[in-house]
Amino acid sequence: MNRFEYTDEHDQRLRIAPVEREQPNEEPALWFETTDGGFRGTSVKVPLSKLEEVIAGGRDMARQAVPLPGARITDEQLATAQAVLSPGAVVTAAAVLSTAERQFLTFALDLAFDRMVSEDGFTSEDEAVLARLRQLAKEA
Repeated sequence: MNRFEYTDEHDQRLRIAPVEREQPNEEPALWFETTDGGFRGTSVKVPLSKLEEVIAGGRDMARQAVPLPGARITDEQLATAQAVLSPGAVVTAAAVLSTAERQFLTFALDLAFDRMVSEDGFTSEDEAVLARLRQLAKEA
Protein backbone atom coordinates (compact mmCIF):
# COMPACT_ATOMS: atom_id res chain seq x y z
CA MET A 1 0.00 0.00 0.00
CA ASN A 2 1.30 3.51 -0.80
CA ARG A 3 2.19 6.01 1.89
CA PHE A 4 3.88 9.37 2.40
CA GLU A 5 6.71 9.75 4.91
CA TYR A 6 8.62 12.75 6.17
CA THR A 7 11.54 12.61 8.63
CA ASP A 8 12.92 15.80 10.18
CA GLU A 9 16.48 16.50 11.30
CA HIS A 10 15.71 15.03 14.76
CA ASP A 11 14.55 11.69 13.31
CA GLN A 12 10.92 12.46 14.15
CA ARG A 13 8.62 11.03 11.51
CA LEU A 14 5.30 11.79 9.96
CA ARG A 15 3.62 9.03 7.98
CA ILE A 16 0.37 9.36 6.05
CA ALA A 17 -1.28 6.22 4.74
CA PRO A 18 -4.72 5.15 3.55
CA VAL A 19 -6.90 3.39 6.10
CA GLU A 20 -7.81 -0.13 5.07
CA ARG A 21 -11.59 -0.18 5.19
CA GLU A 22 -13.17 -3.10 6.97
CA GLN A 23 -16.72 -2.35 5.81
CA PRO A 24 -17.79 -1.35 2.27
CA ASN A 25 -19.85 1.56 3.60
CA GLU A 26 -17.00 2.88 5.79
CA GLU A 27 -15.87 6.36 4.75
CA PRO A 28 -12.40 6.42 3.14
CA ALA A 29 -9.80 7.95 5.45
CA LEU A 30 -6.09 8.52 6.00
CA TRP A 31 -3.95 7.72 9.04
CA PHE A 32 -1.62 10.55 10.12
CA GLU A 33 1.00 8.92 12.34
CA THR A 34 3.94 10.47 14.16
CA THR A 35 6.87 8.86 15.95
CA ASP A 36 9.85 10.22 17.84
CA GLY A 37 12.26 7.89 16.06
CA GLY A 38 11.74 5.22 18.70
CA PHE A 39 8.60 3.46 19.82
CA ARG A 40 6.56 6.41 21.08
CA GLY A 41 4.05 7.83 18.67
CA THR A 42 0.49 8.86 18.06
CA SER A 43 -1.96 8.75 15.19
CA VAL A 44 -5.19 10.28 14.05
CA LYS A 45 -7.68 9.02 11.49
CA VAL A 46 -8.80 11.77 9.08
CA PRO A 47 -11.85 11.03 6.91
CA LEU A 48 -11.33 12.20 3.33
CA SER A 49 -14.33 14.48 3.75
CA LYS A 50 -12.28 16.42 6.37
CA LEU A 51 -8.92 16.34 4.58
CA GLU A 52 -9.26 19.80 3.02
CA GLU A 53 -10.08 21.21 6.46
CA VAL A 54 -6.89 19.66 7.87
CA ILE A 55 -4.82 20.99 4.95
CA ALA A 56 -6.36 24.46 5.30
CA GLY A 57 -5.54 24.41 9.01
CA GLY A 58 -1.94 23.54 8.22
CA ARG A 59 -1.79 26.38 5.72
CA ASP A 60 -3.18 28.77 8.34
CA MET A 61 -0.41 27.71 10.70
CA ALA A 62 2.18 28.28 7.96
CA ARG A 63 0.85 31.80 7.39
CA GLN A 64 1.12 32.55 11.10
CA ALA A 65 4.75 31.46 11.32
CA VAL A 66 6.93 34.45 12.20
CA PRO A 67 10.66 35.15 12.14
CA LEU A 68 12.59 34.26 15.25
CA PRO A 69 12.69 36.93 17.98
CA GLY A 70 15.70 39.15 17.56
CA ALA A 71 15.84 38.76 13.77
CA ARG A 72 17.40 41.90 12.31
CA ILE A 73 17.15 43.64 8.95
CA THR A 74 20.36 43.60 6.91
CA ASP A 75 22.06 46.76 5.64
CA GLU A 76 21.12 45.75 2.08
CA GLN A 77 17.45 45.35 3.05
CA LEU A 78 17.54 48.74 4.81
CA ALA A 79 19.09 50.43 1.75
CA THR A 80 16.45 48.89 -0.52
CA ALA A 81 13.64 50.02 1.79
CA GLN A 82 15.05 53.57 1.94
CA ALA A 83 15.34 53.71 -1.86
CA VAL A 84 11.79 52.44 -2.33
CA LEU A 85 10.38 54.85 0.25
CA SER A 86 12.17 57.89 -1.16
CA PRO A 87 9.93 60.50 -2.88
CA GLY A 88 9.20 59.65 -6.50
CA ALA A 89 10.46 56.09 -6.25
CA VAL A 90 8.88 53.59 -8.63
CA VAL A 91 8.06 50.50 -6.63
CA THR A 92 8.35 47.13 -8.34
CA ALA A 93 8.43 43.67 -6.89
CA ALA A 94 11.97 43.24 -8.19
CA ALA A 95 13.08 46.32 -6.23
CA VAL A 96 11.43 45.17 -3.01
CA LEU A 97 11.31 41.38 -3.06
CA SER A 98 14.07 38.85 -3.44
CA THR A 99 13.56 35.79 -5.63
CA ALA A 100 12.87 33.69 -2.54
CA GLU A 101 10.36 36.26 -1.27
CA ARG A 102 8.57 36.31 -4.64
CA GLN A 103 8.39 32.50 -4.55
CA PHE A 104 6.95 32.62 -1.04
CA LEU A 105 4.45 35.30 -2.10
CA THR A 106 3.37 33.08 -5.00
CA PHE A 107 2.87 30.19 -2.57
CA ALA A 108 0.85 32.43 -0.21
CA LEU A 109 -1.28 33.67 -3.10
CA ASP A 110 -1.99 30.08 -4.12
CA LEU A 111 -3.20 29.45 -0.58
CA ALA A 112 -5.39 32.55 -0.77
CA PHE A 113 -6.85 31.32 -4.03
CA ASP A 114 -7.61 27.93 -2.44
CA ARG A 115 -9.43 29.71 0.38
CA MET A 116 -11.35 31.91 -2.08
CA VAL A 117 -12.51 28.87 -4.03
CA SER A 118 -13.56 26.92 -0.94
CA GLU A 119 -15.34 29.71 0.96
CA ASP A 120 -18.05 32.25 0.27
CA GLY A 121 -17.71 35.99 0.75
CA PHE A 122 -15.01 36.84 -1.76
CA THR A 123 -15.85 39.50 -4.34
CA SER A 124 -14.63 40.29 -7.84
CA GLU A 125 -12.58 43.08 -6.20
CA ASP A 126 -10.83 40.43 -4.07
CA GLU A 127 -10.11 38.44 -7.23
CA ALA A 128 -8.69 41.56 -8.92
CA VAL A 129 -6.39 42.19 -5.95
CA LEU A 130 -5.24 38.57 -6.09
CA ALA A 131 -4.52 38.90 -9.82
CA ARG A 132 -2.50 42.11 -9.26
CA LEU A 133 -0.47 40.54 -6.46
CA ARG A 134 0.20 37.51 -8.66
CA GLN A 135 1.53 39.89 -11.31
CA LEU A 136 3.82 41.58 -8.77
CA ALA A 137 5.13 38.20 -7.68
CA LYS A 138 6.05 37.37 -11.30
CA GLU A 139 7.98 40.60 -11.96
CA ALA A 140 11.69 40.05 -12.22
